[in-house]
Amino acid sequence: MPCWTGYTPDMWKTGHEPMTDPQHNYLWVMSDRTRIVIPFIVRADANGQNVTKAEASTLLTKFEKGELVEADFINALGRGGPGSEPGHPLTWSNCHGEPTGVQIKWIWQLATELGIPWEVKQRAAVGITRGQASELIKLLRAEKEKMPRKRHDAEWFDQAVRAAVEEVPLPRRRGA
Repeated sequence: MPCWTGYTPDMWKTGHEPMTDPQHNYLWVMSDRTRIVIPFIVRADANGQNVTKAEASTLLTKFEKGELVEADFINALGRGGPGSEPGHPLTWSNCHGEPTGVQIKWIWQLATELGIPWEVKQRAAVGITRGQASELIKLLRAEKEKMPRKRHDAEWFDQAVRAAVEEVPLPRRRGA
């Protein structure tokens, strides 16, 4: 993104530093205005993303220009390149906690885009863990990329939920 000096934000001397509070606040406003969920803005743990000044500036410029900002672009920010993904959910300390509101919204949105009926989405949202929700989101996103216009039925969605639950099983109780 060119700026008035002819430099792009990633060329800034301080571009690698964490985004500023004003950038964070403006991204919050833009998220609300555009109705686009920005996980590192709405989550207390910043979604594990360490967004830099340069990345925040680039995202803000896209919003200001009215460009379409894809979820994959937002999720890639603050990841530091390949190899910095959070790892398998079973390695997370909060894997078996309740899913976050953002995860539920992602599941709902992706399932809607895949044509999953309301009652099936509602059933799947009950009883899954944070780690299972993460796996389900991964499955839904992969399916959406493969067949963006195909409608899916309840049986397919139930299989995806089962696969996510099998990938991230609940811990066994001692003595059980």
